[in-house]
Amino acid sequence: MPAVPLAPAVVPDVLGLPVRCGGAVLPPCRLNFRTASAATVAACTVEPDPDDIEGALLERLRRERGVSGDTLIAAALVRAG
Repeated sequence: MPAVPLAPAVVPDVLGLPVRCGGAVLPPCRLNFRTASAATVAACTVEPDPDDIEGALLERLRRERGVSGDTLIAAALVRAG
């Protein structure tokens, strides 16, 4: 069965904290934050990898092994080698 592409405007329902991804903020879980103020939601917003550790690992992989591209498992590959 072929994969069905999602429209870019479709955001899946999330079950956690609000997440900052680049310039966008993905909304928090509607159930857990339904009575939270905007200030509380803003204070709970997380940003994965704010120090760009993944970028440094990807650069190391490129430099040491000639591997390039985007990946979420860069840390595992560097540690495995």
